[in-house]
Amino acid sequence: MYQQYRYNFFVKIWEFASYLRELCNYLENRMSRTTFRNLQSSSEMEFSVGYLGYCIDLEEERLQGVTVGWR
Repeated sequence: MYQQYRYNFFVKIWEFASYLRELCNYLENRMSRTTFRNLQSSSEMEFSVGYLGYCIDLEEERLQGVTVGWR
């Protein structure tokens, strides 16, 4: 019972990590089509740059074999 619960928990984490990866890829593609000049405010730009940095961190950790980078 405990093993099954633990397995389901890790499956959910893996699905969530996959969803985050897809979201990051989508945002990255969208950001590459938009210039920073089109962003409305500097705070929006800071958020976008910070989020892209987080996506890059996630991708680096995935490449090193880590499932999700919880900070």
